[in-house]
Amino acid sequence: MIGLVDAISYMAVAPSLIFYVRQLGGDKEIYGIIMSAFSLASFCGKPLYGIWVDKNGNKFRAPYLASFFLAIFGALLYFFGNAIANPRIAVGLILVGRLFSGLGGANQALGFAYIALVIPHDQQTRTSTILSMTRIFGMALGPAVNLFLSKIHTTITIGGFSMVVDSLNSVGLLLAAGNLFVLTC
Repeated sequence: MIGLVDAISYMAVAPSLIFYVRQLGGDKEIYGIIMSAFSLASFCGKPLYGIWVDKNGNKFRAPYLASFFLAIFGALLYFFGNAIANPRIAVGLILVGRLFSGLGGANQALGFAYIALVIPHDQQTRTSTILSMTRIFGMALGPAVNLFLSKIHTTITIGGFSMVVDSLNSVGLLLAAGNLFVLTC
């Protein structure tokens, strides 16, 4: 489930991010920076998770929990981007959200480390293949999820605060819900 949610997270954002950034006042250069932010954060986070697991006696629970909280926080920042009136702050919020999401998504390294440490040697190739296939399946599902979200346009009001939920920011809400689901499983 972790791999599936991570892959959907990345690919659900990809088709709509340019439109979200432009809607909030950003340009194609900012879009490129934000698009690459997830991968950069993931790249930097993977060795940190590995070090964490190694230093804690090959225990995976705390790093996984941290990754879920980082991903949820990043997704919520992404979701609330259009609630900010200042374009620079709104686009910056999306950038920071993608950085946190990338740190959360770096937990991919934990899955393969777990396989190497816990799964019997004769089952490691099979298990790694299943994990990789799950990610590929999630990447294929991501744009379909985005297509489903393209129909969303509503306003939510809590207290005196109103916010538009549309096809662009609802991706963040869905990603937060997906990571929360995996966290509770």
